[in-house]
Amino acid sequence: MCASVLNVQVIVRKMVKKKALLVGCNYPGQDNELVGCCNDARRLCTLLKTRFGFPGENIDVLVDDNPGTDQSTHANIRKYLEKLVGDVQSGDILVFSFSGHGKLLGRSNDNTGWNEAIFPNDLTNPLTDDDFRAIVNKIPAGVTFTFLSDSCCSGGLIDELKEQVGGAEGGKNSMQQIRRVYAGQRGLPLSMLIGQLNNSGLNFTVDESNFLTAIYEKHEGNASITVTSQQPIKAACKKDDVGILLSGCESWELSIDEHGDDPPNTAHGVFTKAIETVVCRSSKSPSNKEMTNAVRQLIQSDWDQTAPLLDDDGKEVKDGPQHPCLYCSDGNADKVFICDFV
Repeated sequence: MCASVLNVQVIVRKMVKKKALLVGCNYPGQDNELVGCCNDARRLCTLLKTRFGFPGENIDVLVDDNPGTDQSTHANIRKYLEKLVGDVQSGDILVFSFSGHGKLLGRSNDNTGWNEAIFPNDLTNPLTDDDFRAIVNKIPAGVTFTFLSDSCCSGGLIDELKEQVGGAEGGKNSMQQIRRVYAGQRGLPLSMLIGQLNNSGLNFTVDESNFLTAIYEKHEGNASITVTSQQPIKAACKKDDVGILLSGCESWELSIDEHGDDPPNTAHGVFTKAIETVVCRSSKSPSNKEMTNAVRQLIQSDWDQTAPLLDDDGKEVKDGPQHPCLYCSDGNADKVFICDFV
């Protein structure tokens, strides 16, 4: 009897990687300390594991309310971001979240007209929309990179992404005179940043005219691309851009840091809580556009949250709900938010 040989074709199916970096900055002991940002990171960690099937070992959490762990500093955020976007290929799913202070660092020539920035725990060294554009441009096509930013002035934090959900009343000029914010907002007053820089050992006095130069002098090669370039940056999106930004508000708005009924245990960012609420109420994962619109509805109508802004004289110049936004390519707007539920 002749043995027949079967040519068996073995198809190896790549396991999709699900990885996340979740950052919370409460800035304990500093002026304008926040209360809900570290909780945001932990709540999102639970959500990613229970609803989206992220393995716990693939989730890094950086917070500054637990001295025994890696802190949410500029250097650590950069290091863990490189880890997040490294060793990935088409089909993999990445999530980055930041809860903490945000601010505009001046005009730019991009689609929002501003350089938006987030501030790690070591407040004098921000990360900007230009930095996140550079990070996203490293990611291979077919990977999903979702950035959730629960910070003030967070619209446009990935440079040159198209705004798919936005268009709140206000405008690019409405932030020109704003310097101070109510306690409980996640905006960093310029006076606080200048004070931090003046106490950092520089050999000159820092003011509104030279604070970007001061950041450069303090951090040099470790500073943001926006700071080190010393000139306007016009970053290019890749044709198959993988970046998806859900921001807690428009570029010129504030995000709310809510104390809750039993602080600090119940403290949270309103935007992060809204995402958690929509996910928990949904039987299947919504699209990015559906998620953004649902979160807007919760904050604006159901919860009636307001985020007032003040001018230099302490007078309100605007009082209304924060408006979460979606920035991504046309193709990603209707794709599922993060990934299907498990």
